[in-house]
Amino acid sequence: MNYSEYIVLDVETTGVDARVDDVIEFAAVRLDAKGEVIDQLDFLIGTQQPISSTVMALTGIRPEDLSGQPEISTVIDKIRDFVGTAPIVGHNIGFDVEFLNAKGAELKNPVLDTLELAYTILPAQSYYSLEFLSHRFGFAHQPAHRAMADVLATTDLFRYLVGQVADLQATTRKQIISLVPADKWTWGWLVNEPPTFSRLTTHQIDEGESDQLAAEVKRGKAWAEEVLQAATDPINLVETHFAIAGDALALACAVVSAPAIVIVPDRLLYRINWAKLSQTVGAKVVPRYPSSLQYRTDAEVDLANSQESLSALEAQLITKVVIWRIEWGMDYSQLYLSREEQYQWEQKLAPVTPLDEPTDAVVVAAAGNLMDIGSFQNRVVVTARPLMMEDAAFADQSRIFSVNYFTAAISSRRDFVHQYVRGSDVKLADSLFKTLNHLSGSFQTITQSLVEIYTAHPPTSVYERNIELASEWLPASLSEALREAAGHVQKYLEGISGVSAPAALSQIERTRKLLVDLQLVAELSATHRYFLFADANRFFLDIVPTQFDPQPIRRLIGTAGRFIATGSSLSAGDQFSYLRGLFGDSHTQTLGLEPRTELLVAEDMPSGTDYYAALQRFASQVLSQPGRTVLLANSAYEARQLFEDVFTGGTTTGTVIESYDTVGNVSLVPALVAQHKKFFLIGHYAWFDRLSPYANAFDRLLLGRLPFEAVSRPQAKVLADADEGFNTYTLPRGIMRLKEVLHQAKLTGRPIAFLDSRILSRDYGRQVTAALLDFTIVPQGSDRIIE
Repeated sequence: MNYSEYIVLDVETTGVDARVDDVIEFAAVRLDAKGEVIDQLDFLIGTQQPISSTVMALTGIRPEDLSGQPEISTVIDKIRDFVGTAPIVGHNIGFDVEFLNAKGAELKNPVLDTLELAYTILPAQSYYSLEFLSHRFGFAHQPAHRAMADVLATTDLFRYLVGQVADLQATTRKQIISLVPADKWTWGWLVNEPPTFSRLTTHQIDEGESDQLAAEVKRGKAWAEEVLQAATDPINLVETHFAIAGDALALACAVVSAPAIVIVPDRLLYRINWAKLSQTVGAKVVPRYPSSLQYRTDAEVDLANSQESLSALEAQLITKVVIWRIEWGMDYSQLYLSREEQYQWEQKLAPVTPLDEPTDAVVVAAAGNLMDIGSFQNRVVVTARPLMMEDAAFADQSRIFSVNYFTAAISSRRDFVHQYVRGSDVKLADSLFKTLNHLSGSFQTITQSLVEIYTAHPPTSVYERNIELASEWLPASLSEALREAAGHVQKYLEGISGVSAPAALSQIERTRKLLVDLQLVAELSATHRYFLFADANRFFLDIVPTQFDPQPIRRLIGTAGRFIATGSSLSAGDQFSYLRGLFGDSHTQTLGLEPRTELLVAEDMPSGTDYYAALQRFASQVLSQPGRTVLLANSAYEARQLFEDVFTGGTTTGTVIESYDTVGNVSLVPALVAQHKKFFLIGHYAWFDRLSPYANAFDRLLLGRLPFEAVSRPQAKVLADADEGFNTYTLPRGIMRLKEVLHQAKLTGRPIAFLDSRILSRDYGRQVTAALLDFTIVPQGSDRIIE
């Protein structure tokens, strides 16, 4: 199906909730069949709502710009007339259409989302935002979070993606067409018959992240030799302060001692081209993806042939797999999967038995999938992320219920019955379908009850996100629904027990796990704690153990030939006791302490509730100073609040202010900073891991309060509540997180200041300063720090 016209549109809004927030700008262009602009419409729209600092920073639209502009009700007919019946194209276009329809547009046009298409046909990108993709491919039009600028950038992206589909090999398109009916996915028609758009001139910008990491690994081999010489025991904690990032050093250690396993952050596993890195470092480096994401040969063909009617998600996934297999050579670094697609892959494309892993290479494993590894097989294991290993082990002992979990639990079991039962036993299949329908009804009741509980007992602090369930809050209807759900799952389990299909064993195992999870919630067991977050018609229920058991991770480490944790943040105070408590008896050593770096510490910042007001005053004073500054708040909440409170100050001082929310993709930061002599970026500690490769674009780095863990995090709630929890969990992890960020900041060569006087005045401050082995502490008044 080729359309004769397309409408590309975008709106700017006062918020993200279409039910209560307003549209403040509309823009659209009409494209002809060749993708050329033939008409356009754009205007501002008045509102009585306040315009937040975030919206002003993103759009440049200020309240005075909207004064005297028409209300949405007076222009909605003009919008509807311009759009007509043509398909609507946009990036995450569902957001825009939802807002317009909430204001009365009643648009029922076909909707074509360029975000969804980019996910499917582009090799994996670091980000998929319109800003990033426009920059990455060098489009003539760059988005500016103004409606028309975004529309023109989206038009460029649309034309580019159409060209990418047209350039697919004939074999690829033929295979997709044979497996996926064109009407099963909103973009299915595009593969069948791509329109003849005029070609877009682009110049692709290589991010170079794989090249940068490979160069760091090569540079770090000499330091890696020092680490390996120091790591003489089965379990080793070797803290290093070399001029290299921790993950690069860990990889270098693994390369030098290959075959080996290196444990890295999940984000790194999926963003690096490991085949390319292997060529540079001179060693075979292969990623280890979780068994649930391994690929069974011709699995997408089996899926297409086994279904009477594919869902849109299945059609999209099959399209993606065919492109990945034929065009990208089954390179996982080129594959992006959403959470929904990951679940579909696990259920329908993964092998029943996990594939064998290579034993002659450096295997890169994600920390988040640590407990998916059965054994390290006596190999050397290296990591710079021991706290992530602890988090993975805690998560393995926890459970999460959500609406998506319930939906997937039903849909995957319906798929199983349809694929493996219905063909041989229609009567059993019908009985199982009926049981699943009853289970779906119970899940709806559970969801409604949990949302009502959260609404009736909201968090008591702005820093809290979750509430801890109390037995007296559970209505009888919820308890009954949980028991009924468990009964339906038990009945389903009994029904599939005799199914002999290859996938039956994993289906039975997953169903038993679901039954145990439901029983855990129904009884509110004393061995677990239950933390609930809900919003509208969705919820997340974390079921976590009251006590963390380190034995599973110790048993796993015991299968290594040698385990080495390295990097800059292994000790708290002058002790390694925290990680010894996690991993067991360990050899410890510290390397590379010289030269020391000067760390300015504000000596006059108050503590407690007075701190934030002082931080706000400090940030306001920074605005009047020349130069480019980044300030890290201790939490995302504090960063957002600080940005809102100081944003207007940038207008009077001529300083451009951005936050981690408004700046877009961190890879764009250097170009953005270079445009302004006075620039102030507000972020938070956890975000700095992404910003750090680009942080040398700034003149100075300011660090807020100690990065203690978020109080809303269930793991922190449980472990910090233990006896002496502050000293045994909160403080040591806060120190180690601080040391990690300080090391990243140190590598930039820029001046660093720490805005937390407690390390000079509190008893626990001595533990903090004792841990900063490669820094010289210089107390200084906050006014002098700003100068």
